[in-house]
Amino acid sequence: MPASSSRLPMRLRKLIGTFLLVAWIIAYTVLAVTLGTASFFPQHVAVLLVYYVVAGIAWIFPVRYLLAWMQKPDTPA
Repeated sequence: MPASSSRLPMRLRKLIGTFLLVAWIIAYTVLAVTLGTASFFPQHVAVLLVYYVVAGIAWIFPVRYLLAWMQKPDTPA
C-alpha cells in the first residue's frame, strides 16, 4: 500500500481540525483564566493586563501547526 493513499483527505482533516481547535480554545481559556485568577498570581491591574495580553496571543502558536496540517493539499492518487 503506497504511503500517499493513507493520508486523510483535506475535507476530513478540516473536520477533525475544527473539533480539535474548538476543544483547544476551550481548554486553553479555562487554563488561562484559572491561572489569571489564582491567588499566587499578583492581582495588580498592570500585571493582569500584561498577563491577559500575552495569554490572549499565546494560544495561536500551537494552533499554527494544526492549521498547517489542515491546509495541506491532497496528494494526487
